[in-house]
Amino acid sequence: VLVGSPTLNRGLLPTIWPILQDLKGLRFKNRLGGAFGSYGWSGEGVKIIEQHLQESGFGLVGEGVKCKWQPDAQALAACREFGRKAGEATKQAV
Repeated sequence: VLVGSPTLNRGLLPTIWPILQDLKGLRFKNRLGGAFGSYGWSGEGVKIIEQHLQESGFGLVGEGVKCKWQPDAQALAACREFGRKAGEATKQAV
């Protein structure tokens, strides 16, 4: 599962928290996850998501992707590479 959110007031969008809590409550094992997001000032949203995923029993497919403000060509390329990495990790896990 890949979860994304911009950083908002040093946290995540309010609508993302219930999803992360549901994932934690389901107690997954041997599953893969990753995080992505954007930020304007502080940028800790991706790390917060990664922490929740790990606490919920997910292994991370790699370091999450974040970009400042709107993604430029370099950030979009990083997102595509992150998606490829997630897909390859999923194929190998099956």
